[in-house]
Amino acid sequence: MYKPIIEVKGLSIENVNQVNEKCPRYKEIIDLVCEFRSILKSKAITAFNEWIDQASSLNNKY
Repeated sequence: MYKPIIEVKGLSIENVNQVNEKCPRYKEIIDLVCEFRSILKSKAITAFNEWIDQASSLNNKY
């Protein structure tokens, strides 16, 4: 599954911040992936429907 950004060798927080500034959609996608991972780990099925709504709205946003 997705490897957290802080665990990627050779990638600094500064690099990530630069990408986030230039591509705000990237940050939103990464945030959604992190949230999805959290939902799976915690088995929070009720949060899944809310996550689906957030992911769908991201698609409609762009």
